[in-house]
Amino acid sequence: MSEKQRHRLHPALRLIIVMLGICILSSASAYAYETFPRFIKFSFPPPQDDYSHREWSFPTYAIWRNYSQRYFVFRTETALIYEGVPDQISRQIILDYFNDKLSENGWVESEYYAPCRNILPEASFIHQIEDASKSGYVIYHRKDFELLVGGSDSEFVCLAIWNDTPGIFSVVLMTAKPSLLTLIMDALF
Repeated sequence: MSEKQRHRLHPALRLIIVMLGICILSSASAYAYETFPRFIKFSFPPPQDDYSHREWSFPTYAIWRNYSQRYFVFRTETALIYEGVPDQISRQIILDYFNDKLSENGWVESEYYAPCRNILPEASFIHQIEDASKSGYVIYHRKDFELLVGGSDSEFVCLAIWNDTPGIFSVVLMTAKPSLLTLIMDALF
């Protein structure tokens, strides 16, 4: 047996080493992808109000965990003032503005479940909006959204609108993106 043949690996051992390398590389890539959060943020300003206030306040980045689920959550808020306009009309103006802006960015109002009730603190005192007559929140999903077989994990937006004082509205825009591991776990189980 020659020196070259003695140092040559058995084909099955070579295959095992290649497979092990692929597994380690895949695991390292998935870990890196899972570790660095990716948030959904929008670049459009809040709607125009009576005082031309067009800035978002208190941008917040968070990771929300619920059992095996993990979401990257971005939240921002603003206050809008519409003097002399009935609250229902003001709420409709705000809703129409966000429906248009989110639609331009590939989002549509959705009837499907999203965990807004769990992630959005304001959901403890407001409910999902059925029409503009009451304060509440609206759920949006991407236009190409498909309900997954194992659950409902997907990207979503929660828009909350409420007022305690006539004409003065609080608006919260919150986005949530599930982690890659959440999507994989949901598809498998």
